[in-house]
Amino acid sequence: MFWELGSYKVRMKTAIEHLLNLTNTGHALMKILPYENERLSAYQDKSPQELRHTLSQQIHKEVFFATLVSKAQSSINSSALLKALQALARSDAQAA
Repeated sequence: MFWELGSYKVRMKTAIEHLLNLTNTGHALMKILPYENERLSAYQDKSPQELRHTLSQQIHKEVFFATLVSKAQSSINSSALLKALQALARSDAQAA
């Protein structure tokens, strides 16, 4: 017996059961999270995949901006770039 989730592969029955339990726990948490966090209450009637997608997008944005800022601080034109990033971050925060 062989089972995989993405690039993670397992062969033993207990490992498959553990992986399924982990997947089911993640799904249940995505279903419960909108009821526990008021900022996510708009997702109470939506699928866990929609919430996961939204959270994933936000995490990607934050990682991108953090990386960009850390690179900009060592750049020659860092002050102009940092001002542009701050303006972009303010407009993104207002849109959210």
